[in-house]
Amino acid sequence: SGQRVTADSSPIAVGLEQIETLLYDCPIFHHNQLSVLAADSYYSQRQFLDALCGKPNAIIVTRVRSNRVFYRQPEVVEAVKRGHCRWYGERFDLKDEATWHDGDEIVETSLTTRRGRNLKKTITCWHQMLMRGTKEYPMHQHPFTLLRVQVTDEMTGNPIWRPMWLIVMGQRRHELTPLELARAYRQRFDI
Repeated sequence: SGQRVTADSSPIAVGLEQIETLLYDCPIFHHNQLSVLAADSYYSQRQFLDALCGKPNAIIVTRVRSNRVFYRQPEVVEAVKRGHCRWYGERFDLKDEATWHDGDEIVETSLTTRRGRNLKKTITCWHQMLMRGTKEYPMHQHPFTLLRVQVTDEMTGNPIWRPMWLIVMGQRRHELTPLELARAYRQRFDI
């Protein structure tokens, strides 16, 4: 869609409107078929993700900046006398490796460039992560999978690029493997 963002609207609102129109108007989305939306880091905002998390067949894969902070789910949800129970667990700062816990899943694969250079792609997954929410956007209700995609030279072990961080949201996100999710995000560059 080439719909313009007017002065009294925001890019997030226009993007949501376009996606919701597609989800309701296109017959392919009404047959319990899994749909993956790949979006850049601008769309990793609460407003966008909260609106799409309720769609049962939608999976959102969006890149996030490497300076974001997320949280684990709390270990034990305990009853409290006043206020609500604890929503967030330990801090997970993407730029501070000391705050990371061990990944829940690690997948490695090899790839060869057009010029014959052998590379190794390592995808580390952390499941059931949370982002801070607000009263309007209760993100503690929407756990997600966090992926770190690192590409290194197979011979030297040196990183080729900075790691790419992706978050994956949606009720059916566990139906796709980490490799399929990373590939789904990479396909947005083919558009």
